[in-house]
Amino acid sequence: MTLKLCPVALAILLLAVPARGAELQVLAAGAVQAAVVQLAKAFEGETGHSVKVTSSTVGDLVAKTEAGQRVDVIVVTPAALTRLEQKGLVRPGTQANVGSVGAAVAVREGVAPPDVSTPEALRATLLSARSVIYVDPTKASTGIHFARVIERLGIAEAVNAKAHIVATGAIGMEDLAKDSGVGLVVGITQVTEILPNPGVKLVGPLPGDLQNVTTYAAGLGATPGEPAAAAAFLARLVDSAGKRVFAAAGFDVVP
Repeated sequence: MTLKLCPVALAILLLAVPARGAELQVLAAGAVQAAVVQLAKAFEGETGHSVKVTSSTVGDLVAKTEAGQRVDVIVVTPAALTRLEQKGLVRPGTQANVGSVGAAVAVREGVAPPDVSTPEALRATLLSARSVIYVDPTKASTGIHFARVIERLGIAEAVNAKAHIVATGAIGMEDLAKDSGVGLVVGITQVTEILPNPGVKLVGPLPGDLQNVTTYAAGLGATPGEPAAAAAFLARLVDSAGKRVFAAAGFDVVP
């Protein structure tokens, strides 16, 4: 884990014990939602604070922050955090990586998994599918990358003609789980948005150099409502217990 948070700065933030009952506003990218919500529930039980987690695409969360939404802690990509820091919307020196995750293919539970082990096999599977579910390529990193993948495979027009574009990977997996039509439907999103959904199953990662690994990081908002409580929650995301939760959710984390 690459930790940019200055130990001295964090210690200062944590010196004041936060009063019980703080209400934290946490913005979390879809890929980290399951892990952040799990850690938030544990944090609430231990501290008496409440944590409201708002999840969406990185692009949408950046836009909300830039539009003035209150942010105590935000978990997005390092590039997005740096952008917000440069605009004075994230506290400098608090950025800390939580883990990295790749994109993968999913099908509805009970459906025979198609072959996606090579670029050629993935191409054939996408062409044979009745529908392909993926995240909005104008807002989400996985959607942006998958749009490039189908362009590279020479099947963008064919896939987009039958594509079901969704706002988030979580919504895509819910739609995939509910689909009961005839014919193969595949969903493409990050592994951590597939594993928490019991109605779908992971087929496999995007193969070879078609893969795209995204790193996520957390940071403090520039003006958190309760700075000590926000710093404590940020610390929970990146401590040893937090790493275990992110690892169990499907992230690669540095010990």
